[in-house]
Amino acid sequence: QAIGALDVDTDGDLDLYFANDFGPYIVPNMLLLNDGTGRFTPSEDCFCTLSHYGMSASVADYDRDGHPDLYVTDIGGPDLLHNLGDGTFYDATVARSASIPAAEDQLVAWGATPIDLNLDGWVDLPVAFGVIAEVQRESVGELDPAWTWSDDQRDALLMGGPDGFTRMAAALAFDDPSDHRAVLTGDFDGDGRDELLLTGLLHTTYWDVGGGCDSALRVTLDGGAGNHAGIGARIDVTRHGTTRTAWMLPATTGSASAATVTFGLGEETAVDQLVVTWPDATTTTLREVPAGAVTVAR
Repeated sequence: QAIGALDVDTDGDLDLYFANDFGPYIVPNMLLLNDGTGRFTPSEDCFCTLSHYGMSASVADYDRDGHPDLYVTDIGGPDLLHNLGDGTFYDATVARSASIPAAEDQLVAWGATPIDLNLDGWVDLPVAFGVIAEVQRESVGELDPAWTWSDDQRDALLMGGPDGFTRMAAALAFDDPSDHRAVLTGDFDGDGRDELLLTGLLHTTYWDVGGGCDSALRVTLDGGAGNHAGIGARIDVTRHGTTRTAWMLPATTGSASAATVTFGLGEETAVDQLVVTWPDATTTTLREVPAGAVTVAR
C-alpha cells in the first residue's frame, strides 16, 4: 500500500490517496478527504478508485493548471490522474502521452518522483522498474509466474512539455535494466541541479543530469516550530503572467527528495512573484526573486 498526500478539493488541508496492491482482490485505490480536524472520509465520487496492483502515488501539477495531479504506478502500466479541482479526476494517461505499455522488460513499476530534470519549466517523471525479487518467490507463490521472473526491467523516463510527455529513457541512456524500487532526488554535488539516485534490493544507480537549461529557482521553507520544513505548503511562482505550482511534499512510497522545491526557469533569470501558502492558510509573498536558492520563512 502506498500513500500520496495532496489537497484534492483546495480546502487548505491535505487529503490522502491510497494506492493499494492486490486491488482487484482486496480493496481498490481510495481517496480519503480531510475535514480539517484530522478526520478522514472516503470519497465516493472521485473517479480515482483504480483497481490494480498499486505501488506508488506521486503528486505534481503536470499541466500547470494549479491542481495536484496523481501519477500511480502498478504492475502492468502506470496511470496519470488529472485533477479537475473539484474533488474529481479523470484518467489522462493517454491524453498526456504518459502511457508506459506493459512489456516483458517493463512490467513492474515502483517509485516515480516528479522533477524538472532539464529545467525547462515542465515536470518530468523518472520511473523505477524492477522485478519481484527471486528471494521473495516462496512468499508470493500464488502469483502469476510472469510476476516473479528474474529478467531485466528497464527504468522509464517521461519528459514533460506543454502537450504532455515524451518517452526519453533510451535516448538519454536512462533505461538501466537493474532491479530498482525507489527514485531519490537532490543536489548531491552542489552544482545547483538535482541528480537522481535509483535504489533497489541489490542495485544502486546514480544519474547525473546534463543538458537542458541552466536557470532554476530552488525553494526551501522555514515553517517554524512544529513543521520546520513546511510540509504540505503550496508554492506558486509567477513570471510574465504564467503561474506554476508545486507543494512541499518531499517523500512518498518509493520516492523521496530533499526538502527543496525546484522550479526550472528555462531562459528566464528571475520570477516576478513567489507565494507560499502555509498549511494554516497564511501566506508569505516575495517579489522579484532571482534564480538561485531562496529560503522563505514564515
